[in-house]
Amino acid sequence: SRAGSASADACAPCPAGTTTSRAGATSASECATCAAGTVAPDPGSTLCAPCPDGTYWHQPAAGHATCRACGAPTQYCTRGTRHTVPAGHYSVGGTGPTARTGELACGSAAVYCRDGVQVPVLAGFFSTGGDDSSGQARTGQAPCGDTNHFCVDGVRSAVDSGHYSTGGAENGTTRTGQAVCEPGYRCTDGVRTPCGNSSVFCASGQAHAVDVGHYSTGGADDGTTRTGQAACGSSRYFCVAGVRHDVRSGHYS
Repeated sequence: SRAGSASADACAPCPAGTTTSRAGATSASECATCAAGTVAPDPGSTLCAPCPDGTYWHQPAAGHATCRACGAPTQYCTRGTRHTVPAGHYSVGGTGPTARTGELACGSAAVYCRDGVQVPVLAGFFSTGGDDSSGQARTGQAPCGDTNHFCVDGVRSAVDSGHYSTGGAENGTTRTGQAVCEPGYRCTDGVRTPCGNSSVFCASGQAHAVDVGHYSTGGADDGTTRTGQAACGSSRYFCVAGVRHDVRSGHYS
């Protein structure tokens, strides 16, 4: 590890960043520069050591190479070499976000990865992007969209028939669930509304016209949320537009 002359007293250490390949070197020309990814930080080093994982080999314009922290989370470093984290992946390991040692696919659809960092998908949003059809390497997120869809764990699903979407913003763009349409209500495109008037009744989220000779039943007294129908009954009554009326004195049905 020393070079200069044949005299032991005159031996000089090889400069930092270099070492010798054999003992007893006699010339500075035998001081070899460390290979990329390895460094000899001190003069007279007996070997070139690999940069620790999480650091990379940096060769400045002048002077010997050093090991530097890998940098931003968008990078990871192994064996002295710095690598870019692929889209839809995040950096892992090391002593912190500036010294990562590896990378992984983002994970499930409930997360997305941006700038080498794994981020949870917001409630009422779904994960987007990436070239992995399994949803393991998402690169972004977007609002669920409309009332006919809801988003759970980063997955966007259509509202089932006879159901309506729930949760999220009032404008319906970030729905987080669905619920069964209650009797007396109709559900269309994920929106629940009162059935209407006495001429119709609602069951399983659908509106049905009251049959001739019948009247609507159940629900609110104002007739807006009727849940069923019944036959008009005896000749004492007649039914029009879902409403049952008494036959007036001197009249017949």
